Amino acid sequence: AYDYKNGRLYIKVPANTPVPQIAVEYPTTEVLISVEGLSNFTVEDLAFTGVTSKFVCEKPYLAGQANTTRGVGRLRNAAILAENTRSMTVRGCSFTGIGGNGVQSVNNSTNFTVENCIFKNVGMCGVTVGNPSYNWDEPKNHTYSTHIINNYFEHIGYDFPASPCIYIGMVDNLEILHNTIKGCAYSGMSVGWGWSTVHYELGEKFNVRDAEIAYNHIENFMDMLRDGGAIYVLGGNVNPKTTPRRFNRMHDNYAILENPGKGEKYGYYCDGSSSNWDVSHSVMVNCARPLFSQYTVASAFTHHNHLHDIYFTVTPNMLSYAPSHAPYRDSLLYDLHSVKGDLDALIAEFPVAKEIRDAAGCTIAH
Repeated sequence: AYDYKNGRLYIKVPANTPVPQIAVEYPTTEVLISVEGLSNFTVEDLAFTGVTSKFVCEKPYLAGQANTTRGVGRLRNAAILAENTRSMTVRGCSFTGIGGNGVQSVNNSTNFTVENCIFKNVGMCGVTVGNPSYNWDEPKNHTYSTHIINNYFEHIGYDFPASPCIYIGMVDNLEILHNTIKGCAYSGMSVGWGWSTVHYELGEKFNVRDAEIAYNHIENFMDMLRDGGAIYVLGGNVNPKTTPRRFNRMHDNYAILENPGKGEKYGYYCDGSSSNWDVSHSVMVNCARPLFSQYTVASAFTHHNHLHDIYFTVTPNMLSYAPSHAPYRDSLLYDLHSVKGDLDALIAEFPVAKEIRDAAGCTIAH
């Protein structure tokens, strides 16, 4: 613990450990690499550690969705901080012992890619791209073609627990593919922004469009907070009365909690006004609420969402689970397969669950 007023660092030494064997490090840098306005820029095969965020040493931490910290917005603390970039890639890097975000892209970007990277013990988001904003018309909030592919995340967001492991704001064309997440304080990933129905037509503006979230392996999500999920999406993306076509896809994902989930820990979660999603061919283990498509808040109803071909376990905390169909909004949950028991019972009853599990996650050594 750091007493910033008196400049003292307090160390609690583990029992039976000689003090000379304790290594003490106090990082003071909040950003290691800062990039603004560049095109065709690649960061490759570098190891990052020690960068911090001093915010919680000096002020109380009170934050909302996606770590929007009260009074200051989102903190711009990251090993790599990018702003207004074109064709920027972070590839083959490792981020270990990071007090802020691992990779953070703010304001607009086009073709931003994070691939083949390792993130361990990161205090905020592992990767965050875009702004949490309701302003659909402001150019600084536009992100086009974001790719988060084949990365490993472990123990993410425990210092700033309102931080999802992966956060993506408004985006046109998105790929989150073949990532492994093991242990995060909040949602495994959060995509989109806003809870209100929108009325613009397809092609005029965007929240989330042409998104694919697939082949991700997510363990022990929502470890500290509630009302989130392994994969959480939100926000209207087009006039639901004129565009019924489902153009966002979420499929072949595998998520598991070591212990049966309690309370508002959802699996695949289409929250307020999220629309035009096809969620399919996925597994959810030990989650009290494996699926959700917003149907209780009239001002934030979902439209044109189909959640189907899902395999899940029924937990002791799941007193009842009735699919929440809303045919008049084309919001349907169907073709659902469940067992009472654990993962082994699910695989025994539905071998395809093992196929989905084995195909999910990253391929890099960690």
